[in-house]
Amino acid sequence: MKKLLLISFFSALLVSGCDLFNSGDSSKKKIPAFEWREINYFTSDSITTVNTDSNGDLYVGLKRTWYVSTDTGRTFQRFRKPDSTYFSRIERRNDTYYAIGEVDVEDVFWGSPITVAKQEIYRSKDGKNWEKVIGPFKMYDIAFDNDNYMYISKLEGVVTVNLTDKSKYHSNFYRNSWWGSIVDVVATNSKGDIFAGCRGGMFKSSDRGETWNKITNSIGKDYDDINFLEVDEQDRIISIAVRRLLISNDDGQTWEKLRELDSYNNLQDGRIKTFEGVYPTNMDIMSNGYLYYASSFGVNIAHPDSMTKFYNAGPEGYDYDSPFPYGEIETFSNGDVLVYNSRRILFGKRNLNSEFWIKRL
Repeated sequence: MKKLLLISFFSALLVSGCDLFNSGDSSKKKIPAFEWREINYFTSDSITTVNTDSNGDLYVGLKRTWYVSTDTGRTFQRFRKPDSTYFSRIERRNDTYYAIGEVDVEDVFWGSPITVAKQEIYRSKDGKNWEKVIGPFKMYDIAFDNDNYMYISKLEGVVTVNLTDKSKYHSNFYRNSWWGSIVDVVATNSKGDIFAGCRGGMFKSSDRGETWNKITNSIGKDYDDINFLEVDEQDRIISIAVRRLLISNDDGQTWEKLRELDSYNNLQDGRIKTFEGVYPTNMDIMSNGYLYYASSFGVNIAHPDSMTKFYNAGPEGYDYDSPFPYGEIETFSNGDVLVYNSRRILFGKRNLNSEFWIKRL
């Protein structure tokens, strides 16, 4: 799923060009889109995941433990995890924590014993005492619906798990001997539909994963490779297919190409400058429809009414020749943002008085 990074913001007001950005209070031009600070609490261990929830809580997984912050990373509370695993994803659903844990499993390859990394799902009420739900097997993404079901993308398909009684159903619908049969991403909408993305396109199920139908035949086989998939609060499907940003407003029946994700715009000395060859590594959608994506150059942002332009929103003052190697992005409901890799986390607090937002929203 989820979850690289330099921030760019887009706007439909590009038509007015330089005059838009040269007018107004000059003092606001000096205020960056975000105030950035590094969360340097974790210096002696590798960061394995960073996740946020709708309450603004922050979850950070490390190799040896995991932490929760309720004040955007200023203070943290430490929790336990199961032995011999580390978390690659942490979510909270109602009063329960769910985590994907990486474990080493003994296997056989061509008659010889080997050790391979696989995944298990755990859940906990208090964040300290964990119960295994399912696994181990290769897992790539998870999603939940409103009826207490969880969906796990895996090799060749999706596993449906009833979280009430832990019953499960395995469905296989994708096999590709050339590219491998990985189903990379999975998401759900408010109607209970499930969407799964892979190198063979996007598939949809309306019966909790029992049957699947392909819904991206119309986008062309050269672009039928789903790298990112998310469903927003309006049930719009946002997808990246070979760097093309696609959107569907009718549950995948039709698709609109918004743009090629190979560049972003930045305001420099009163002029719009376009940077080419910049590709997203991760993306997140705000509840108000703003699209944030990360690249090796930072965070880029697009407006929900015009997703044809992305603008860079920081971190301010970084070196274009040697950028911070962003890997993932997470957003908060108020527009604040996190970008991170395995060693560093940067938190960006949104400056509402910045001309970046005033002129482009």
